[in-house]
Amino acid sequence: MEPRILIIGRSTIVINILLQELQKFGRNVMGAAELPDIQRMLQFHNPDFIVVGNGLADKERDELLVSLLNIKADLKVHLVERQPKPSPYDLIEFTNKKAVEWKIEQKLGKSL
Repeated sequence: MEPRILIIGRSTIVINILLQELQKFGRNVMGAAELPDIQRMLQFHNPDFIVVGNGLADKERDELLVSLLNIKADLKVHLVERQPKPSPYDLIEFTNKKAVEWKIEQKLGKSL
C-alpha cells in the first residue's frame, strides 16, 4: 500500500510536474501551494505525511509548519533539506525515500 503524500511548494506549475514524476514511481501524491488548498487537502484526503519543498524561504517554511500543526497536531511533516543549489529534483528523491520509510514503519509497527 502506498502512503497518501501531500507535496507543498511555492509554485503550482512545479508541483504539478513533480506530481507527474512521482506518479511514475507509483506514488499516491497530491499537491498544493496555497493555504486554502492545503487545508482542503488535509480535510478531505487525510495524507499519511507531508513533504514541504526547499523552494520556500525559511520564514515561510516556519510559518507553514506552525499552520500545519495548528490544523492537525499529529501530522508527519518532512522538510526537504536545504541544498547549496536547490533543485526541484531534490524533492523527488526525498519523497521516494520517505515513502519507503513509511512502508517499513507500517510493517514493523514503529518509527525508524
